[in-house]
Amino acid sequence: MGKKIFWSIFALLFVLFWVEIFDSLSFADHRTAPFVDLKAVAEKAELQEADYKLIFSQTGLGRVAVDDLKASDENFYQTLASFQQQKRLPATYERRYLFFPTTTADVLVNDEGDFRTLTIPPLKDGDVLLTKSTKTLVYRHGHAALVTDAERGAAMEAMMIGTVSAQTSVDSWGSYATLMVLRPKTKAEQTKKALNFAGRNLLHVPYHLFAGFMNKDKSNVVPVNYTYCSHLVWQAYKATGLDLDTDGGWLVSPCDISASSDLEVVFSYGFGEDGKW
Repeated sequence: MGKKIFWSIFALLFVLFWVEIFDSLSFADHRTAPFVDLKAVAEKAELQEADYKLIFSQTGLGRVAVDDLKASDENFYQTLASFQQQKRLPATYERRYLFFPTTTADVLVNDEGDFRTLTIPPLKDGDVLLTKSTKTLVYRHGHAALVTDAERGAAMEAMMIGTVSAQTSVDSWGSYATLMVLRPKTKAEQTKKALNFAGRNLLHVPYHLFAGFMNKDKSNVVPVNYTYCSHLVWQAYKATGLDLDTDGGWLVSPCDISASSDLEVVFSYGFGEDGKW
């Protein structure tokens, strides 16, 4: 019996090792489009669809971010160039523990092994932050947060088992090796309702992965008893009638939210040429 247990554990560790190796290699595929000088595009009075696609491939900036920057930034070309340079830097990352020994996050580092932080385009209240850089054992579940006060750089997120949801800083999100910023296609009133619901009902709530197993929609549960990262984001908007869960399952994942047609890309880094999960 002892030998059977030994070889069973050995086989399990062997499989986990190769799954981890495969995940690391596939995750390291940060493709970069051939360099194109964006000066001519930046100087156009009006951008066309092809211009937006080109800018996105070079910078990771979505249409909504490009329009905001073009309207407000006197150094629009230089700003595009800085995002372009950022995307072309080697995407070197290290895996660091969030919760030993199970949960890790892939974070950007420089040549000296210190944190490297991404520049993120201006955010707005209600924006959704997503990353696929977090994983537990071999499951790359990713992470999500809701921007609650863009001016102060504040977000709300449920981090991990054993914690409660809290107000955090957006700054920490710039260290993830993958980052997607999405903006709901909602009117200001609906976004405000979602944030008000989150502030009243989703703050200081215990983390629980099975928060939606029996009853995912907790709009009428006061106080909300459990939540987790992507459930918190989903629940805030679901309370206003907007359902961001694209597969409708009892578990809403960051990947499910990323595929919602009710969201538009503000910024995408480390998700490949198409900017998708």
